[in-house]
This record gives sequence, C-alpha cells and structure tokens, in this order.
Amino acid sequence: MNPDSVVIDLEKLRLTIAETLELDPEEVTDDAHFVDDLGADSLLALEMQIALEEQYGVRVTEEDLRAATTLRAAHTMLIRKTASRKGRS
Repeated sequence: MNPDSVVIDLEKLRLTIAETLELDPEEVTDDAHFVDDLGADSLLALEMQIALEEQYGVRVTEEDLRAATTLRAAHTMLIRKTASRKGRS
C-alpha cells in the first residue's frame, strides 16, 4: 500500500455517525439517506459536522454535509478532504 494513500475506516465512520444519530450501527447502511431514511435533522447534522471535524481533523462545510447524504458519500468526502490536507502539509 502506498504510504501516502489515505485510509478512512468505513466501520469507524459508521459507528461515529450511528452514535451521533443515536442509532444502532446496523441501521446506518452504506446507502441509507441520513435525512430520508435515518431521520437526521439540522441539529443532528451540526452534531455530525462537529464529530467528523474533530475525528478526522478536516473542515466540513454545510455544502459538504448537503452533498454527503449517505455513509458512502460521507466516506468519499472524508477521503478527499484528508487527501487534500495531506497534500498541503
């Protein structure tokens, strides 16, 4: 594996999101929509934003959250953000 590649553990992310949304991790499937399927609201979105920023050391904007509507999309967004952060160091 390339030492410069960015790895975001999908299961760790699933646990973080499940905890934030107060759900069992099994409910947070790869393609479950945070709002439509899992009942996230704006307050929970803000909590998720803070949790992801703290856990992964990246800045997550409101636009990022609007685009990252599923676990799979959030995972992709975090990989992109951590990779670009690494490129700037």
